[in-house]
Amino acid sequence: MKVTRLNQVWYSDIYIPIHGSFMYLCVTMDWYSWKILSWSLFNSLDADFCISCLEKAIAMHRRLEIFNSDQSSQYTREGFTQILKEHGVKISVDGKGNFGDSIFIARLWKSLKYELICLKEFGSVTEMRRELGFGSKPTILSGFIRALHIAL
Repeated sequence: MKVTRLNQVWYSDIYIPIHGSFMYLCVTMDWYSWKILSWSLFNSLDADFCISCLEKAIAMHRRLEIFNSDQSSQYTREGFTQILKEHGVKISVDGKGNFGDSIFIARLWKSLKYELICLKEFGSVTEMRRELGFGSKPTILSGFIRALHIAL
């Protein structure tokens, strides 16, 4: 399938970033523009943080035709798929071991790892949460995402 416009296909994935800590980053990205639509950082692989990420993206960007992800339980859980169905979104799941489906988000993970995570020493999980994605002030992660958008 050829992706030819914004909001035709969104892709989401989870990354486990930090030096031995148990923190997980969920990102929803527009396949056409590579724009990061939303992200959520959490300390467990519970599906709720992926649902939160999806809900943020839908609230801000509304119209979506197809949602693509891997086969992780967070994306196949009924609570997650129900939200997509309620919005009339077609659900697409990567084939097992088909890494090519996630090539765009893999580029983000590589950049995030080598241009941000490996360069910053976090003293604690609390500091990492605050600086990467929590609180009301602009964060390292939101600044990194803005810079990545400019670069792309």
